[in-house]
Formats: sequence, C-alpha cells, structure tokens
Amino acid sequence: GGAGGGGAAPSSSTPVERRVFTNQRELCWEARDEYFACLDKHGDDNKQACAALHDVFNERCFASWVKHFEARRAYEAQKRRRLAQLDDAAKR
Repeated sequence: GGAGGGGAAPSSSTPVERRVFTNQRELCWEARDEYFACLDKHGDDNKQACAALHDVFNERCFASWVKHFEARRAYEAQKRRRLAQLDDAAKR
C-alpha cells in the first residue's frame, strides 16, 4: 500500500502539481488523524478495531510518511510513559 516514497513536491513543480500535492497531503493528514483517534479510543494494542482506517491511512499517504507518523506516535507514547514513571518515582 501507500503512494510510494518521496513526500515533497519538487521545487520545479507547476502550480497545478503543487495544488495536487497539497490536496494529497491534506487527505493524508485527515486519514492519519482519524486512524490515530481510533487507536486512542480503542488502544494501540487493538489495531484490528481500526484496520479499515489503517488501510485508508496507508492508501492516502506516502509510505515514508506512514513510517514517520507511526514512529513519532510510538516515540510520543514512550516519552509519556517515561515521564509518568519519573513522576511516580518523585512522589515516593
């Protein structure tokens, strides 16, 4: 799945190409937000509940963007867990 690699409109692109790219980016971000909201609701361990939204996310976004967004989500979750652990340790 995914719309391939890349992710940036070439600087030599025409105004029409830039508009198409901007629309694709907006569709990607919308799909990402819907998928991540589903994971927030159902839990990251329950990916099956969000499988259809995951498919749309993969269809609308470049593969490199999907990888980036998922890695960033995992990093942010790990950071929140670590901060919570430090906060708990400070309260003891």
